[in-house]
Amino acid sequence: MGELFSDPSDGPPGGGDTVLRPGSRPFIDLGAKGITKELLTPGSLRDLQVMIIWIQPGCGSGDLPITTNLGNRAGIVRRGSLGLEVDGRSFFLNQHDSFGFRAEQSIRFWCASETQCEVIWATSPSVY
Repeated sequence: MGELFSDPSDGPPGGGDTVLRPGSRPFIDLGAKGITKELLTPGSLRDLQVMIIWIQPGCGSGDLPITTNLGNRAGIVRRGSLGLEVDGRSFFLNQHDSFGFRAEQSIRFWCASETQCEVIWATSPSVY
């Protein structure tokens, strides 16, 4: 799945397996879903992945829940409001609220505010 993220080759030299600087981090734009993700951790880390996720108002992961088999997911809302459904239970998180759940739990998420929602999202193990 790593091929989903762009790989800017004009980033600053050195440190790519340890430090990712703004403008050189891989990102993915999910277009019609209104979601953009920017990878904050180097690809060399296979056990942990941290990203910034921006979700546009009225957009989200979709109507069908997402489930993976391994690991954990956690995050914090930096801006806006996030709707999060975990195993059929709905939560509404505001700025500075955090969350965590096991990856085998079914989830959906969406922007629950009239402005863009920004979330720092961590997964273990990495998914991209």
